[in-house]
Amino acid sequence: MTHRVQKALEKLERKLRVELLKKIHALAQLPIPRDARKLLGYQSPTYRIRHRDFRIVYRLENGQMILLVLVVGNRRDVYKELDRLLSD
Repeated sequence: MTHRVQKALEKLERKLRVELLKKIHALAQLPIPRDARKLLGYQSPTYRIRHRDFRIVYRLENGQMILLVLVVGNRRDVYKELDRLLSD
């Protein structure tokens, strides 16, 4: 998990933070769950899963089980944040 993701999670209310962390930890067991969607337009395979109005955007590095959570946030902001992050 990136530092940016950790800070975003800290700002959320406790119940929502716990729910999102459960989703993130579940990705370690099943990296591409049925509700995951592959995002188009990114070099590495990038996926997102939904939880209520929030999105968890992540990628699997080098085809291995290295899970990198890139962005966690409200759906209205998460894709702008992802584009900003990947353009740096």
